[in-house]
Amino acid sequence: MADPATYIVQGLRSPFSRIDRELEAFDALQLSVPVAQQTVVGEIGLGIGGDRQVDLVVWGSVIPSLAVANWGREVWLDAALDQSVPALTIVQQCATSLAAATHAAAQARAGKIDLALCYDNLLRLLSVATEKNIFVRLDMEGSDLTESTISIFESAYPDHPDHVGIVLQAYLHRTAEDVARMCDLNARVRICKGAYGEPAEIAYQDMPTIRERYVDYMKKLIVDGRYPGIATHDDILIEATKTFVR
Repeated sequence: MADPATYIVQGLRSPFSRIDRELEAFDALQLSVPVAQQTVVGEIGLGIGGDRQVDLVVWGSVIPSLAVANWGREVWLDAALDQSVPALTIVQQCATSLAAATHAAAQARAGKIDLALCYDNLLRLLSVATEKNIFVRLDMEGSDLTESTISIFESAYPDHPDHVGIVLQAYLHRTAEDVARMCDLNARVRICKGAYGEPAEIAYQDMPTIRERYVDYMKKLIVDGRYPGIATHDDILIEATKTFVR
């Protein structure tokens, strides 16, 4: 079955000029808020309410200020529009309007609006965590969410490297690559065995093999990782870890 078509039915962009021209006195919010309001509820806007709801806001930015974690959310809130609508920011040096539209269309086709909402909420959480110097660990659920959880983490990590980490599960076949992926990122990983009933095609089923993989990942994380968490109640794995670090 072919992907459903996605149409751009309306769009505006914020005004722009050279940095030393007439718009220099205005910040990004001052330029963007009227555009958001006009696009949604203005004379040529989409309208809001009834059957015409906004599902996701994607705000394109060239060089955003680091003072705000998610400019898309700030623009939407300052425009006094529906606060329950998730908003995210796309940063690209050129063609930000196209990048934002393309991303929004892809999210809609894939049915991943909830994923966008999750990412938006995570950014808001990490903004506060960074301000308060609190560490946040993204837990890991079943295998159907493994890649999306890692992808969200990788997107959020660069702006919050000291305040967010992730959990990986030793019994999944894919975890060797994921451990290397996180070591390359210099991310903080908590390694656990894994507790979900996953099929043999994607997960090891016998405890000796799971323990063997766990020990391999434990050693890799201690040597090449960044302050890993060794999460287990298994005495065999506890002793293996203590022996390795001595």
